[in-house]
Amino acid sequence: MNNHINFAVADTTICARHVDALGRFLEKESEVLKDILDLFGEDEASDAVVELKGLCVVARPDVTAIGMALEAVLHALESLPFLVLEHVAISGQGPRDLHAAVRWYGGRIAELSDAFPR
Repeated sequence: MNNHINFAVADTTICARHVDALGRFLEKESEVLKDILDLFGEDEASDAVVELKGLCVVARPDVTAIGMALEAVLHALESLPFLVLEHVAISGQGPRDLHAAVRWYGGRIAELSDAFPR
């Protein structure tokens, strides 16, 4: 008989560290990330980046809201059609190596989002 019951209770110390890490990332990278999302018309994801910056600086961050916003950004980056990405990259409208930038931001957002509930 198993008498152990596990409840999904977030460890506030661990969550605080993840919020801090996300905040530091956004401090450095949010403008370029927003520019990339705006370039592709991903307004909802671009707005989520702005929302994330605000969510990371409050005294008691809503980790579920953070997780959902990160998921919106990640979904937008992962669902960019290759041909559209290629067209924009060739036209020179975005960063010099747009493909690498989208992959890097997608990987970093995926890594950060693993710490938050969705």
